[in-house]
Amino acid sequence: MGYWRESVESNRQSARVDADRTGNSPHAYDYMVYAQLQLGQDRAAAEVLSQATRVAAKPDNLAGAYAYAAMPARLALERRAWSEAAKLPLEPGADAYPGRSIPRPKRSMPLRAASARR
Repeated sequence: MGYWRESVESNRQSARVDADRTGNSPHAYDYMVYAQLQLGQDRAAAEVLSQATRVAAKPDNLAGAYAYAAMPARLALERRAWSEAAKLPLEPGADAYPGRSIPRPKRSMPLRAASARR
């Protein structure tokens, strides 16, 4: 814990090497924002968010969607900007990655039977 400067630098390098070609860049941007906020570098975190949102071809996957949703939320919540956080749009929309398409484990026994064994 507390290696925030190293986290900023390693994620900066990861984003630079990836050059916005894969889903690694959004992850790097997201964790760079988080680390900068932990260091009190709010302006630097906002600049990374701005850079990330200018990426033309955003990855269309759950990890990318998470990163792009998390960055503005982190920026607002870590600064305790509650009204700003409440106004954040849900991007991508809630229907972009419907839960029914995510594989779920199959239960081998009913819940009642499993809880009775305890």
